[in-house]
Amino acid sequence: MNELTGLRTRESLLGEIVELKRQLAEAHAVILKLSGQIEELQRAGKRQAVPFARREHVEHPKKRGRKHGKGQFKNREKPKAEEISETKKAELSGCPDCQCELENWLKQKCLSRLLKDLKELTETKVRGAVRFAREVKELLQSALTLKTQKDQLPVKQYARQAKTLEVRLDELIDAKRKLTDPDNARFAKRLRKHRKHVLRFLYVDGLDATNNLAERQLRPAVITRKTNGCNRTNEGAQSHAILGSILATCRQQAVPVLEYLIKLQKFGETPPSLTGCPSPDT
Repeated sequence: MNELTGLRTRESLLGEIVELKRQLAEAHAVILKLSGQIEELQRAGKRQAVPFARREHVEHPKKRGRKHGKGQFKNREKPKAEEISETKKAELSGCPDCQCELENWLKQKCLSRLLKDLKELTETKVRGAVRFAREVKELLQSALTLKTQKDQLPVKQYARQAKTLEVRLDELIDAKRKLTDPDNARFAKRLRKHRKHVLRFLYVDGLDATNNLAERQLRPAVITRKTNGCNRTNEGAQSHAILGSILATCRQQAVPVLEYLIKLQKFGETPPSLTGCPSPDT
């Protein structure tokens, strides 16, 4: 009798185990589905799309833009070989006014934006998936710290540390490295695309690592546009942009604004240059 009771108890426990495994599998499937939906909502929140954008995949979408031969305008056709009488090669090695090298205008990826995205990754990822974001974040922060110490360090030591950061960054975002997390893989691909512009600020003295200064310069113009009810016409928007640029540049170059505007309005008189390049009359 006791053996029969024990057998029934064992069978009931096995049945409960099977049922719990089934429920666990269903819960795991629901978690994966919800995780995918959360990821899609997070990406959609960052995407600047129209409110009624389609989310369904279209197998054969229509080509965007005006159809060929329709509308008032059409693309200019490529000239035929017999119509080409002369070919000129345009070379631009520097500024057309002062002939300064274009090295001063090199592009730099904003590290503030990269660090913000890395912070989101470190807060949402767990276990091994968070390691990649932490390592890249520490590397970028080390690069910012190194730039602040450039004047105190010997030239060779600074160059050696910068080279170490370059090599480490290449190792972290190497295409051969298998990143199982899709967000980490996308971020690594993004860094590979802009690889030349990530640590360029380490070598150019006048190049900032972030866009903070530019965004602060744009803020007054944006506030003025918002408080005044936006720009009513395209001409007004263009005038606002030109005047805002002139006023901001005058402040940065320590040029009296009123004096500059008076010279700008005088007929036949060339105002002083605001770009650091000599004016055409000098």
